[in-house]
Amino acid sequence: RSTPTPVGAVGTWNLVDATMFSLMQQNKTYKIKVRTTDKAIPANQRTQDFTVIYDIIAPTGTITTPAQNISANTPITLGGGESDAGGVGTSTVAVSIRKVGTNNCYTGVNFASADNCPNWIGVNGALGAWTYPVTWDGNFSYLITARATDLAGNVQTSFVVGTSSNTFTYDVSAPTATISRPSADRSKSLATISGTAVATGPSVVSLVQVRF
Repeated sequence: RSTPTPVGAVGTWNLVDATMFSLMQQNKTYKIKVRTTDKAIPANQRTQDFTVIYDIIAPTGTITTPAQNISANTPITLGGGESDAGGVGTSTVAVSIRKVGTNNCYTGVNFASADNCPNWIGVNGALGAWTYPVTWDGNFSYLITARATDLAGNVQTSFVVGTSSNTFTYDVSAPTATISRPSADRSKSLATISGTAVATGPSVVSLVQVRF
């Protein structure tokens, strides 16, 4: 299908055929036959066969731990998987972990570096059940994004919330309650007891209980 430009002993050639490439189908294997000829008399020729799988669909990195929008008071090890349905297979999964309210992403050690987001870090273990440990700063929310790359070089660019992008809060401070009524340590009526309850941000109070 092509007429390569003569390049001498060493060089490059290319084939540009938009019509042919438009007919190629996802995840199909194609054979490419290349014939080279030199300037000897008579000419020496060699024909070589190459195979390639056509894949233009990016894979997906998934996050299973932590679940979307949970709060935890113990350190969490990130975990997840990947998928490349109809593709050639995933080659790598990386995560970027941003401290919400800042542009500080995890460096592999801490969150001390400013304006370094996104910062993609390769995960550990098998790609289908990967893990990654993080040293979290307490009382912050975090946005975790997982990105997959496949063997054809397609890189994930879409990150669906709850699949490839989860937010969670690492909350290590207990909330505090105060009593505003009665206002003194002595009262002739306890018909109404009221007060306030606060939690260290970004955590929120979920329940207040009173016991006599």
